[in-house]
Amino acid sequence: MVLKIAMIEDFDTVVLPAWLTAVTDRFPNLRFHVKSGPSHENHATLGNRAADLILASEALETPDWVEDHPILADPYILVRSAEIAPPRRPDDLMRHPFVRYSRELMIGRHIEAHLRRSKAVPRRAHEFSTHQAVFSMVEAMGAWAITPASAFLNFGPTASVAELRRPILASALPFPGFSRHISLQARSGALAQMPSELAGLLRLVIQRHLVGRLGAELADSAPNTCFRILGPVHLN
Repeated sequence: MVLKIAMIEDFDTVVLPAWLTAVTDRFPNLRFHVKSGPSHENHATLGNRAADLILASEALETPDWVEDHPILADPYILVRSAEIAPPRRPDDLMRHPFVRYSRELMIGRHIEAHLRRSKAVPRRAHEFSTHQAVFSMVEAMGAWAITPASAFLNFGPTASVAELRRPILASALPFPGFSRHISLQARSGALAQMPSELAGLLRLVIQRHLVGRLGAELADSAPNTCFRILGPVHLN
């Protein structure tokens, strides 16, 4: 059986290899066609049957034909140039450039809505549709951005940080925190019990490889932000 999967790119580096290895151990006759893309595109692929299974940020409304398995509450964090001191209040950031995610992305819309609720809306400037572009512009401009913690852990600077002109740092947000919820979705009943089992394996992999190991990297730099597993973990 070939399973067509559409994933958010945030999990390509750390989560996807470990998850598909675990799935192959449990379903040795299963093969994968995996496509990475933004959440709104992944939702569309499930609707037009270009994908059997998607991993994406939850939509505002879930159609009744979708089988939804919540996976992870992924907190948003502040990423900033080292030239910017850790902010105590939103006004501390407003004198510096802000790098935006494109409003066509679900995370871009989440961030803009939360900034409005927090009454901390930077002036409009450039927008970018990839994590790499956002982080590169933060580094190049001595700027700041808001990003999901999983994206920073997967795409942010690691071994090469010392070579950057303006290293990128993570901090807690200087206003109320918020998260995006990641779900595994399939067409209702199309794959029997497989989506539930794959969701359990995915939660286990995220617990081991993202929440436990990499989440510790943010404990000091971005306190009071934490990943939260949603739903049961498959332990076999």
